[in-house]
Amino acid sequence: MKATGAASDLVLNLCQEVGAKRYLSGAGGKNYLEPESFEKAGVEIVYRPSMLPEAYPQLFPNAGFINHLSALDIVLNCGDAWGSYLPEEVAKK
Repeated sequence: MKATGAASDLVLNLCQEVGAKRYLSGAGGKNYLEPESFEKAGVEIVYRPSMLPEAYPQLFPNAGFINHLSALDIVLNCGDAWGSYLPEEVAKK
């Protein structure tokens, strides 16, 4: 991909490069995305809440648990059992 920019501009440029009409963002996107730019470009932003569980086993429990990091965190901490820790409404999808 050839898109350039930073933060909101980069995301919008990537969307435009692939012809996206909708961008799916985590709730954290509200902290940096510029909705007016997306709307002007014809790209809808859809914010989705985290669907990760509230807690799951950690490889380094003494470091403490930090919730809502990413899906990669649960996969790396739980291995093949990661799916068994998803909330029931997510696991059914």
